[in-house]
Amino acid sequence: MRLRVKSQLYTDQEAIKQGILDDCGPSAIACAVSWASKYELDITAAQGVAAKAKATKRVEKQGVSDNGSSLADLIKTAKVLGASARYATSWKDAIDSAKSGAALGVWVQAPIGYPKNARSKWHLRWERWWWVKQKQPTRTYGHMTTAAYDDADGWQWADPTQDERDSKEQFGFKITEADLLAIAKGKPGAAHKHIIIITYKTRARVEAAAAPAMAPAPKREAQLLAASTTATTRVALDEQMDARAEAKTEAKLTPAQVEELVRDAFGIVINAAKATEKVGGTMNRIKAAIVYIFKTTNVDEALLDAARSFLLVSISVALGLGIPILNIDGGDFRVIVSAGIASALQTIVKFLDPDQTKFGLRKN
Repeated sequence: MRLRVKSQLYTDQEAIKQGILDDCGPSAIACAVSWASKYELDITAAQGVAAKAKATKRVEKQGVSDNGSSLADLIKTAKVLGASARYATSWKDAIDSAKSGAALGVWVQAPIGYPKNARSKWHLRWERWWWVKQKQPTRTYGHMTTAAYDDADGWQWADPTQDERDSKEQFGFKITEADLLAIAKGKPGAAHKHIIIITYKTRARVEAAAAPAMAPAPKREAQLLAASTTATTRVALDEQMDARAEAKTEAKLTPAQVEELVRDAFGIVINAAKATEKVGGTMNRIKAAIVYIFKTTNVDEALLDAARSFLLVSISVALGLGIPILNIDGGDFRVIVSAGIASALQTIVKFLDPDQTKFGLRKN
């Protein structure tokens, strides 16, 4: 089976008429979900953009490059489209999942790691003309792509800047596993940290799961099983299960466990300091310590999540209490900041918990 490109070149009028290409994330997810469903769903890039807007409650402004995506955004987008998505836990996890039929969303720093045969016409045109004219011949850019594996066609990789209306670019490029690893290593940190895994439960499997059991199921359970045949309800049930699992994990943390996790966190700081012993210069040592922490933890995702929670709750509290944001006095400021900090502390607890699959400290 060939991997069909979902091109960001035609997602909206700003892409078609103005050449503003800011939809690589949802376009890549549209490609991934379509593949994972074995094209039971054949989603367009424009439908991927609409799903992202629904998932994130953010609608892009036309004429401005403002539709960048985080991996967390794209996991939510895949769920809106009826699929399941998660972070890869290791490189082996990503490879094994792809060979079992999943699609991979691959966050890259284009064109680092790209094999020569896997560059779109759009990329080559900008690389040879505009970036040279701008005196940036080695320019790179953050980008989202899709990879998949087929027993007959092998590894395939789709770049949303490919032109799906061109017969030569409507399918993903043929690559090797080594190529995929080089592409995923384009950004700093472990390769698997740049990958999300997208799977889809086919309609046949859903219907089998919803078939009557030997003994009558309770009324509520029967209703849920029957409703699970629709993609919308599957997404809702997945979100409920995720929320329950997360709540269960948080509930089982005792004060003693939190204390132990804090000690582990300080251990990482100590190891980061040791990693700088052979590095010369104060700034170089600071940089080496930061790189070590980012490579051995998911602190980057945690900081982003904490900042998002802080801003969302702070603004909500200000609006809810009728506090004028542009004219905040001392007392109001303390109320708003206190609420924001309280919301960010939830992220800190998750980060310190190695059982959290999103960005907990690694058990090893």
